[in-house]
Amino acid sequence: MNTSKLIETFFILLICVSATHAALSCTTKILYRKKPWGRLTHNQLKVVQGDANIGQRAELFFYTLFMNFLTPSIYFLAIALTLGLYLYSAFLR
Repeated sequence: MNTSKLIETFFILLICVSATHAALSCTTKILYRKKPWGRLTHNQLKVVQGDANIGQRAELFFYTLFMNFLTPSIYFLAIALTLGLYLYSAFLR
C-alpha cells in the first residue's frame, strides 16, 4: 500500500468514524450513560429522555459531526483502523 492510498484510507475512515459517532449521538443514549444530566446540552438531554423530534436530532447530528473533527479521540480511532487495515493488507501478500 503506497502513501497516497494510506492517506486516502485514513480520510475515508475518519469520515466514517465521525459519521458513525454522530449517528449514535443523535439516536441512542449509549454515549450519555456516564454524563450527568447537568452537563448535557438541551438536544442531548432530549435524546436521553426520548423526547427529541427530528429537527433536534438533525441539529445534534450536524453539531456532533462538526465537533468530531476537533476531537483527538476520533483521529486516534481512524489512525488505529488505518494501521489495522494496512497491517492486514501487508500480511495478505
